[in-house]
Amino acid sequence: MKARLGFTLVEMAVALAVLAILAHIVANGFSAPQTRMREANDAAVIDAVKDAADRFRNDTGRLPRAVKDAANSNDAQFASSLTLCELWRKPDDLPEGNVIAATSENLCVPASEKNSLADKNVFVRCGWCGPYLALKHNAVRLRDGYGNRMENADEAGANHLFAASGAAATEGEAVRRVKSGDAEKGRSTELAVDGALLVVNVAVADANGAVAAANEMDGIKLRWYAPCGGAVTGGVVDVVNSPAILENLPPCTIVLKAKSSVFESAPKKVEWPVRGGATVDMVLGK
Repeated sequence: MKARLGFTLVEMAVALAVLAILAHIVANGFSAPQTRMREANDAAVIDAVKDAADRFRNDTGRLPRAVKDAANSNDAQFASSLTLCELWRKPDDLPEGNVIAATSENLCVPASEKNSLADKNVFVRCGWCGPYLALKHNAVRLRDGYGNRMENADEAGANHLFAASGAAATEGEAVRRVKSGDAEKGRSTELAVDGALLVVNVAVADANGAVAAANEMDGIKLRWYAPCGGAVTGGVVDVVNSPAILENLPPCTIVLKAKSSVFESAPKKVEWPVRGGATVDMVLGK
């Protein structure tokens, strides 16, 4: 019987099908870990941006803005891109970070309110204390875990920085939300804190720690202080009863102090973000 040379078409088709299945299995075996790694890297980038924005806001009293990166203005790629570079490069309108006293000259409130707020014994950290976010070695722009530029707009024209309106942040506008990836993948996170309120339990005690009579609370005023760029802002609330409720505070580090004509508390610092509010105890003594 004459020996057969080669393969039939059916045999070749079966062999090719087997090879295709094996190639698919191998490809999936490599791609799945790579996908998980990109997703993990992306989550880490988003978390780092959120943390950096929180610390930036605590020091300056505002959110980072969508701005052009002046340090790379000669690069054509940066000509129209809006970035979060305020998180890693000091903006011109913010001084270097410093701890300053809430004296009259350091307060950015109406002149009529300065006397009631000025207190040389209250100190607030103000200004740019960054960098808040570290870029990868030798990198000049922030990228998400998928390699996209987190800018408005990226290489594909997609936007990653959004304002309070929900629309893409324009130049100089505060960035409320950031998004990584594209329409099919990626993460989104809010940088702003809404609905935060402070519940302050106010008590009066004598030198022995005994709580004073209720009428001793008459005339107590609760003062709050917060960074405002490189200065200090604040307000005064009359304590009618305890607890005192402070609403619509700036979403940043707050320093509290309660005082009357007789009693006074030590300053107390509350750092944001506080999701849904926080409770603080203030004890006044002579």
